[in-house]
Amino acid sequence: MSLVKRSSAHEARRLVYLALFLAITLHGGLLPFTLGQTYDAHIHMFFGDHYHRSWFDPWEPRWYTGFTVTAYPPGSHQLIGLLLYLVPHKAAFIIVQVLAVLILVLGVYRFSRLWVSDMAAALASLLCVGSTAIAETVHIFGQLPTTLSLGIFLNATPHVYAWVRQGRKQDIPFALILTAGATAAHHVTPIFATLFFVVPLGLRAWSASLPPDTSLFAPSSWPPLPHFTAAPIRGLILGLIMLLVIILVVFPYWHWSVTDPITQVSIPHGSRESFLEYPNFGLMFFIIPWGPLLAIIPYVIWCVFRTSLWPLALSVLICLLLGTGGTTPLPRLIFGSAFDILTLDRFTFWAVIMTLPFAGAALVSLLSGSARRVVNAALGQVVTQVALAALVIAYALTGVMVAALPLVKPTQPAPLDPDPIVQFMARDDHNRWRYLTLGFGDQFAYHSALIDGLSVDGNYHSARRLPHLTAYSVERLENSKYLGLPGLSALKQIITNAEMYNLKYIFSNDAFYDPLLYFGGWTRLQRLRNGVVVWEKVGVSPIEFPLPRQTLAPYKTIMWGTIPPASLLLVFAALFGLAITGQLIPTQAHGRAPQAPRTPNPKTVLIMRYTSLTLAGIAFALAAIISLRPHAQDNAEATLEQYYTDLDLRDFEAAYDKLLPGLRPDFQTYLKTLRNRGGLIGSYAKLADIKMASHTLSPTKTQIKTTRTYLSALGTQDVESTETLILTEGGWRVKDPITPKTLTHALTTREIEAASQDLSVTRMPMRGTGAASLDRPRVTASEPVLVNLGPRLKVVGAVTNTATYPACLDITAKAQFGKNQSVLQHMGDLGSHRLSPSETRHYSIEFEGVLDLQDSPAAQGTPAKGFRLPTFSTDPEAVEVRVATFPCPTSSMPGLIIDNVDTTDPESLGVTLTNHGTRVADIVRLSLTYFDAQGRAILIAPYYLEANLIPGEIRTETVPLYMAEPVRVVRVLDQPLVNGQDYEHEPEAASIKLPLDPSSSFAAVSIELDAMPFAPTR
Repeated sequence: MSLVKRSSAHEARRLVYLALFLAITLHGGLLPFTLGQTYDAHIHMFFGDHYHRSWFDPWEPRWYTGFTVTAYPPGSHQLIGLLLYLVPHKAAFIIVQVLAVLILVLGVYRFSRLWVSDMAAALASLLCVGSTAIAETVHIFGQLPTTLSLGIFLNATPHVYAWVRQGRKQDIPFALILTAGATAAHHVTPIFATLFFVVPLGLRAWSASLPPDTSLFAPSSWPPLPHFTAAPIRGLILGLIMLLVIILVVFPYWHWSVTDPITQVSIPHGSRESFLEYPNFGLMFFIIPWGPLLAIIPYVIWCVFRTSLWPLALSVLICLLLGTGGTTPLPRLIFGSAFDILTLDRFTFWAVIMTLPFAGAALVSLLSGSARRVVNAALGQVVTQVALAALVIAYALTGVMVAALPLVKPTQPAPLDPDPIVQFMARDDHNRWRYLTLGFGDQFAYHSALIDGLSVDGNYHSARRLPHLTAYSVERLENSKYLGLPGLSALKQIITNAEMYNLKYIFSNDAFYDPLLYFGGWTRLQRLRNGVVVWEKVGVSPIEFPLPRQTLAPYKTIMWGTIPPASLLLVFAALFGLAITGQLIPTQAHGRAPQAPRTPNPKTVLIMRYTSLTLAGIAFALAAIISLRPHAQDNAEATLEQYYTDLDLRDFEAAYDKLLPGLRPDFQTYLKTLRNRGGLIGSYAKLADIKMASHTLSPTKTQIKTTRTYLSALGTQDVESTETLILTEGGWRVKDPITPKTLTHALTTREIEAASQDLSVTRMPMRGTGAASLDRPRVTASEPVLVNLGPRLKVVGAVTNTATYPACLDITAKAQFGKNQSVLQHMGDLGSHRLSPSETRHYSIEFEGVLDLQDSPAAQGTPAKGFRLPTFSTDPEAVEVRVATFPCPTSSMPGLIIDNVDTTDPESLGVTLTNHGTRVADIVRLSLTYFDAQGRAILIAPYYLEANLIPGEIRTETVPLYMAEPVRVVRVLDQPLVNGQDYEHEPEAASIKLPLDPSSSFAAVSIELDAMPFAPTR
């Protein structure tokens, strides 16, 4: 305690050294473990890898089919690029991030000294190290440019202050050099920091330059009347020069933003949402970054009205308000259209940093000032010491807990070894095609830096220019499932039209996407040793090199590669120069001198005493309420909802505990039953919403009808069921809702007969390869029909495989609208991409998109703002259909058959299926093809079974018939070209046509069966 009481600049300097040591120990020690769970760290490593590979070439071809890195200020990335000559990617990032934190701690001290005493400033630097905002920014967000840029800029503020107040010319170069370095690291920081950090400092310097009896900040004259001196003129001159420096250092970026502006649908960000409507976002972007410093806000508000610190206090409150995002209308009113582009968590971060001087001053007062005397008088010296020790420990533990939060509650998938993917893309010319990753999380960017290949995806959305990405509110394809229907629609467009992007390989780390890939025509190739499954699209053309690219004027390239790194080099030289001359952490007294403690007012002591007792009582009351409140299981509906939530989260033990004891099977049998009931809902979908209707049978027994909405890669699906719950001593319990499966003993021992090769097929070379010619299976195609369903256009047709081995299909339709507008669309998941010998299948190509956006609960939590589907106001003048075939392995299941179809219900079909084979049909699809009175197929509607079909299982499904808007036939199209040739053969009948009720819009319907087999080892 004596250390603080002396309050000397020398002791303050020791505290700053301690803060720097703790910064290295805490953040440097945790970063190797938390790095993999951060959001942005991998992006900065990727950009750093770019500069390591090609310092003066701003074109980066590995993401989005190519983009220019002038879309992001290069300073921090160029530092990583330089370090890559010495250390690996992750080590380079850690070194630069720790360096940024050290510079930020120094900057907080030097900035705080301009407002409070040296001791308070030193304590502010210590508080900075343990701040939850720093912990979240570094260890959860991984925002390197933010910490580096702000740290450098804060170190510029003492020189700005010295010039404005005293006119010291030797401070101008330091101010400009540090401003240039801050701009090189991040362009947004020096712009807003000038407003929120420098303007209040300029007002303080102006006030300090006035005569002793004149003050701009006298509370009685607030708001102050201006007193014109030389100080504001010096401030304006320096401000204009700083603006020119900000423009010059990253001029290519400003030129890019003006000449190639961002024209894309806004991507949702949690910092722009209402924290009251989405409490989780409020926790992440407000509560966690503020942490214990929320207790300082009342003091900051008091300073606005009662002290000369009011400019900084007002700046804190403005940033605090802007950081609340959509909670209040003010941020949107201030920023206008820029509101949908900015990430507003940066304002909260700046507000916390500006609060540190106030926290340091408050802590000094609590340790050795007037506040300490008041607390001692109110609570006693022993209680005060214990309370202060607890306060310091709680603050430090809170910061450490937030920093270590990714280790306790991971926010990213488990780290994946990139070597198997790197090796796969490097062999057999696989890097001649583009790839896509799914389920990797943000580590995708790190993998991209190591892979010698090009991806159609990317992790810096401001650089996106692909229409299939910019038209949807999707940050990246890799995590599209978290954006609900808009995200899946964007992904579906890309994988459906893979040929447009030379996309041949998909590395999937999430089985959620398997149904979309399988029914979209992708083939499961292999599982790598890191657990990632490789999917392949047959028949995709390789990339034609050289690729098109944007070029920058030579002077811009030179500016980009020289001015930002030179600025940072000058920053380090300036800081080193200040250090060796003793000016970086000065020993001379500065700032506000600590005031002598005053005798506490008795009324203040009394208020303090009763306030403490009241707060303690409230804390105990809240603890009692929380401990005694009814558990979720005391409510039948809450118990059932939690049961299905546990199943959705794969917490099977928790779900099992909610089943009724005595009637439930043993746990292992329960797990086996769940595995046997896999399929689309059980294995590949996420619970999006649940609605309940209760019917009480007795005080201890109730029935609940649930309608659960699941989101899968194939869309949304509703599942209805009625469950019985019984009240027991342990709360409400669910009677086992899983019904046993019906099995048959008639199994087929062999799945398929070996087929001989058809030597009559046409021999054609595989596109884009120099390999020997390959036989393409011959298929015949009927005349397709162009139909209109509302504003959407579809092409419906049929193909038959006349070869003696399986064929993979790539069917495209090109619609021509006028002379200059055409739309090319590949077949998506409405049709089979694989045909067994002699098999006939119908297909449907949808020009407008592949997922319909409806008012669905699946969009909750992932707002579909800006989501739209392209529609057509007129019919196309011409449509050309082409069919390309490729030999491929089949995954058909001949043992899966339709035994019976019941057509008595005019609104549905009763379809009985049996799996006579030996393989599990993981996802079963019934494609209903509807025919008009002329016998033309005009609509295909898929129906996916909720659960799988295990070998020997018999099941009857109620399949609803299409009863929505009518289908209009536009015209019958010409015969498709098959492998570039015209065949006159018509396909055989696909299946038996079932006549429909005369009241229906269709004459008949047929059912085609397709299934994705269970393949756990592939």
